[in-house]
Amino acid sequence: MVSGGPYDKITSNVTNATYTDINIRLDTTYYYRVTAISNGNEAQASNEVSAIVHSSSNPSEPEPKGNRAILTITLTTGLEKEYDLSMEEVDAFMNWYDAKDAGTGPSKYAIDKHNNNKGPFSSRKDYVIFNKILTFEGEYSTK
Repeated sequence: MVSGGPYDKITSNVTNATYTDINIRLDTTYYYRVTAISNGNEAQASNEVSAIVHSSSNPSEPEPKGNRAILTITLTTGLEKEYDLSMEEVDAFMNWYDAKDAGTGPSKYAIDKHNNNKGPFSSRKDYVIFNKILTFEGEYSTK
């Protein structure tokens, strides 16, 4: 667990676009590199990334409060994107989608990633393209 390696293989034969490392210790920094294997040939390893999971007594981000919803967008590629948004943001997304479906409005929609900012950025947005959306669903909570 040192930047620059050496690295341990933690899994193989992953066919999904995502993987979750569940064998971790809290408040420990982990360093990862990913390689792809196709037809027995291994691609060059990705750049190194690091991750740390803080214990609940040391949270890095405040929990969002108020009327919230999880918006899950499934793209035509099968990729699912999930966002924790305010009800106002979900309403704005649905209004954009309905308007675009009726033939008006921009072809893309920016979703604010809020506290998911990484690095020195003051804001990060994820853009979804109208004709790449297969389905979407909202899970609402008033807690």
